[in-house]
Amino acid sequence: MKLTTKQKEQLNRPRPLLFLVIIGLLGLPLGVLLHTGILARQQKAQMDTRADAFFSQLSTYPRNTSAQQFDQLGADLGFVPNDFSSLTHPVDQLAEKDYQAVEKSLRRFLQAQTHKVSGPLAVLPPDLQAYLTAHQDSLVTVQSHILKSEAPRWEIDFERMFELDYPFPGQVNTRNVQSLLLLSVIDRTQQGQPAQALMALEASWRLNQAILQRPDLVSQISAEIVSVHQAGLLRYLQDVPPFWQSRLSQQAQHQSVLEGYRFETWLRYESSQASLLPAIRRPQTAKARSQPGSKVTAMLSYWFSPVYSFQLSSVKAASTTHRALDRLAALNVCATSQSMAEQILTQAALPQPDRSSALVPKAWAKWWKLAGDRALAIELTQKVLQAKQQLAATGHWPADLPDLTSQTCPGEHWIYELSDDRATVTLSLSTRLLPDPEVPLRYEATAEKGPEE
Repeated sequence: MKLTTKQKEQLNRPRPLLFLVIIGLLGLPLGVLLHTGILARQQKAQMDTRADAFFSQLSTYPRNTSAQQFDQLGADLGFVPNDFSSLTHPVDQLAEKDYQAVEKSLRRFLQAQTHKVSGPLAVLPPDLQAYLTAHQDSLVTVQSHILKSEAPRWEIDFERMFELDYPFPGQVNTRNVQSLLLLSVIDRTQQGQPAQALMALEASWRLNQAILQRPDLVSQISAEIVSVHQAGLLRYLQDVPPFWQSRLSQQAQHQSVLEGYRFETWLRYESSQASLLPAIRRPQTAKARSQPGSKVTAMLSYWFSPVYSFQLSSVKAASTTHRALDRLAALNVCATSQSMAEQILTQAALPQPDRSSALVPKAWAKWWKLAGDRALAIELTQKVLQAKQQLAATGHWPADLPDLTSQTCPGEHWIYELSDDRATVTLSLSTRLLPDPEVPLRYEATAEKGPEE
């Protein structure tokens, strides 16, 4: 079919609206990239300010001599340090095999003793007694080093923490030494040596404080577990100095797990931003400026880089994770179950596939619940020591205890009960936690046998 002259003129007539639509469609991706870049730079600037404020509160330092000496002494006990460069002689393989032979038995025994509701502390099983006797000299040397030297400090360098060769704190050697120190506390108590038992516990406390200074999650969880073991043993020791009460009160308020998660979130954010930045802002060296088109390439990269979408996602993930941490910190572990906490975190989490944070609601809720249970167990020990201090001074249990309000669980309190004959005392929480806590939140003792027996 032939077109008429009029039809040909209509086809050849300019169409500015269609032209603009086509230009708009072609320019839409660039517009989206431009908008994403502007938004990412704005939100990143705000998040960077918060990150700088957070890291400015933390200290970086190299490994000190005390930490190197601790690693050497740990190697004599068969324990591998985080950083092999600290060793001048190899790990004692015979000692390593000896510890591996009793490790499971040791952990079960410590768990049973530190989770007791009433005394006495049990006698060491034959295998643990034989191990402790064989390696007593090495353990005493480690204990003496902790008590007499400055606190060991292993390297903290935030900028290197994601490098493959960075000596990240696995805490294997410190955790094993802690287990032996706590075992020594029980052994000295059984031998009727309360002063020596308290010295071993003091060494355990000082080592734990050194680990607690580290901001990473592994260190915070490790220190928290040791703290609740220390508290569990303190209930059955004699002549405990009053300063342990203030130590425990402070420890119960320390939110180790949440602080560790917050550090890991900031570290993840800093690492992701550092990996994306070179793709957006190319270095303008003299050589690069002399190359044809380099200035245009850099400009296009800065204004229209698709990497901005990943940067924006990282910023949103970090912001969402911190909001979730704030919500967790505000929850009452006695009024909020683990499942409720998980539901709150799930609602706060970024939807897939945008989530690029470390936020895992189920795992976080579990650790939050464990941390709350442990804080209550430490708080219970503080109340027990308060009662035992009066028992030591007067020869009988006090009729009541002042200030039984729980600081860990606002609105709850500890119930102190004394039998009519003043022979039996119990301490328990005013509410029952569901599910049952991992650590017991109850203490029982009788005056006839003595509180340590």
